[in-house]
Amino acid sequence: MLIFRYLFEQCAKFLAHKDPRLQHLPFTSVGSFIIVVALYLFFVLKWGPNFMKNRRPYNLKPILLFYNAFQVFCNFSIFVYAIYQINMSGYKINYFCEELDYSDSWIGTQSAMGSYFYFLTKILDLLDTVFFVLRKRTRQISFLHVYHHMLVYVGGFAFISMAPGGHLWLFAVLNLFVHIIMYSYYFGTVCSENLKTNIFIKRSITQMQIIQFVCTIIHLCLPFFVQDCGYPRSLLYVAISQAVIMLLLFSDFYYKTYIKSKPNSPNVKSS
Repeated sequence: MLIFRYLFEQCAKFLAHKDPRLQHLPFTSVGSFIIVVALYLFFVLKWGPNFMKNRRPYNLKPILLFYNAFQVFCNFSIFVYAIYQINMSGYKINYFCEELDYSDSWIGTQSAMGSYFYFLTKILDLLDTVFFVLRKRTRQISFLHVYHHMLVYVGGFAFISMAPGGHLWLFAVLNLFVHIIMYSYYFGTVCSENLKTNIFIKRSITQMQIIQFVCTIIHLCLPFFVQDCGYPRSLLYVAISQAVIMLLLFSDFYYKTYIKSKPNSPNVKSS
């Protein structure tokens, strides 16, 4: 009962501090959040495997070509938009402590909308696992894969609800860049079988993912050295802890896949 009481109190606090600027947009309600999480986990862990148990893998090549190309387009568009806002709009970003702007000012609105568009790509990313299930690539549905996709989606929902924008901008920009490279590679693997066995590219993508988490952790620690930083420290603690967990998981994946086992042609897809 104490646990349920604590969870209820935290949910009440969460709902009380929601940023109203984005709440009229799709996928920003608590109901839609619960539906997406429930459908994803039940399909990936139960419904999907049971449905495919006695069926042959589906040939999804046309769908995958479109999906990966669309992912590249979306991530590239938001990446260019973010770089423009940071470097060409005349706004001077604070690299040590970018405060949250809850106002309806131009920069506050642009930051909130940029965060929302980034969040939408995290919903789109969930289809990666759905395609794994339909193609019976169960080995690729690892704990790292599912946890990573769920963490980014849940974290994205929490931050666009309470704190869209602010000091997390660097992680979003780095993550967008990595996803441009990643989905470009996935698009290429659908077209060419040779790319699927290219260990150098697979290893390089995982290295990029590890580097992004290292840079993110360093950047998220900077506000602690700034007196009276306007970004909530509680959110920084949460973001840093999760970035550390992802760094450890990806480092463990890298070690086991590319150092310990040294496979000739692993059929592993990075997350």
